[in-house]
Amino acid sequence: MNVIFDMGGVLAQEVDVIPQISQITGISPSDIRDFSGVDFHSMSEGAMTAQEYWNLFNTHFGTNVEGDLIAECFKPVIDHRMLYLIDALKAGGNRVVCGTNTLESHYRIHRNRGDYDSFHQVYASHLIGITKPDPRFYTHILDTEGWKPQDCLFVDDRRENTETAQALGIQTWTYVSTELGFQEFVSWICGIAGARLPEAFCPH
Repeated sequence: MNVIFDMGGVLAQEVDVIPQISQITGISPSDIRDFSGVDFHSMSEGAMTAQEYWNLFNTHFGTNVEGDLIAECFKPVIDHRMLYLIDALKAGGNRVVCGTNTLESHYRIHRNRGDYDSFHQVYASHLIGITKPDPRFYTHILDTEGWKPQDCLFVDDRRENTETAQALGIQTWTYVSTELGFQEFVSWICGIAGARLPEAFCPH
């Protein structure tokens, strides 16, 4: 089985930097989100640098931000339960990749910390120039890996992302990062890939 994992909200938690940026700048989170777009859209597609973003931010809001608060406020926490599951899937012979909407600074931080090391490959939006839920994001991974949609699983914490993948024929799970949500996800993926997971992870 082939599995695509999202990063933020699935393997990495506490990834939303906007509340901290709001506290530092005095600009409301809703105003920052309206200005930035979902996932800092232009930067997530690799179409804007951090310096360009903050120049526009300062002009728009009348602030004087120096440096890159998007990077400085980014302190992701890895869910080691999910990390163990990824390692177990790999040990069972499955190919596991990361498909993530990200931007250069967050990608670099994850890379430097080794957060991507458990994946066979990472497909980052700012490098391929496409963000989820654009169908081309998923077809790029399928074409590059040589996978058929029906032979692939995709897990993401945003329903709009899983709905697009599902429409392409990929089996999907919309993940909720709670203890119950994790257990429900484990039950689902064991039901599909259990024969290719270590018995200790999915006991029968």
